[in-house]
Formats: sequence, structure tokens, C-alpha cells
Amino acid sequence: MCINKTLSIQKKLLDLTNKRFSQNYIKNNILPIVEYIVFSNKKKFLIGGSQGIGKTTLIKIIKNTIQNFYKK
Repeated sequence: MCINKTLSIQKKLLDLTNKRFSQNYIKNNILPIVEYIVFSNKKKFLIGGSQGIGKTTLIKIIKNTIQNFYKK
């Protein structure tokens, strides 16, 4: 199932950014954030940073992954 998640995220990142990200990068950097949010009891999360670093892209990836694989 983890392979399906990484491939789905990889495809979505390519669509959004026109850049290829390795499966290793996705497993080490993006999936831990998604899993933390899914298994957390918190209702709100803060994603902060300067302009142009990919906050909106990250949120789209997280939203898509949660809807497709965790049915939330």
C-alpha cells in the first residue's frame, strides 16, 4: 500500500510542479507528514514559511492523499 501512496504522490507532484521527485524523497519527507496528520488527534495544523516555498502544493498533496487512501 505504501508503494501506491508514493506513486500517487509522485504523479500529483509531477502534475503540480512539473518536477520529478524520487520515491525515496517522498517516503522520507512527505509520507511522515501525512501520517502524522492522519493519526493525530489535533483538528488544526499550521504550515508556515516564506512566500514561494510550496505550502499550497504540500497542502494539495496532503488533501489528495488523505482523501484517496484514508477516506477522511
